[in-house]
Amino acid sequence: MKINEIENDNRKLNIRGFTLVELLVSIGILAVIFAMSSIVLSRVLPSTSQSTTFDTLISDLRTQQSQAMSTDAFYGIYFGSNSYTLFSGAAYNPSSPSNFVVTLDPTVNFTNITLPGNVLVFSPGSGDVNGYLSGSDSVNITNSQTNQVTVVKINQYGATY
Repeated sequence: MKINEIENDNRKLNIRGFTLVELLVSIGILAVIFAMSSIVLSRVLPSTSQSTTFDTLISDLRTQQSQAMSTDAFYGIYFGSNSYTLFSGAAYNPSSPSNFVVTLDPTVNFTNITLPGNVLVFSPGSGDVNGYLSGSDSVNITNSQTNQVTVVKINQYGATY
């Protein structure tokens, strides 16, 4: 054989590219990574809606308490199973036009509401909980997808813990 023919044969053997096995292994690794990340991310959204509900509720509690402290009127919150209502006055009136209803995400609801009559009322001037009863001072925020429960306890001064 001549030197030119040997060089041509070596060039044919040095073809670069990926083999079928290498491609299948790469696709398999990517599929496993995708499956693991989608499992983790599927749990993030439900807990996010629950924490958003918690944050919004605490903010609304503080707002109602602040309004009671700065005015000469009662302000309160009525808890339903899938919503809560912000109201003014010493008692909850469902037909009052000044009520503001906050509807919860469909995956989140209130359970084990121990407040008397599902109502929390803040006293004018002080912002203390009107008619506070120890042991009747909590609301659970439950996520129906993850069964995760967040307990909101309110003390006699309106502080949450």
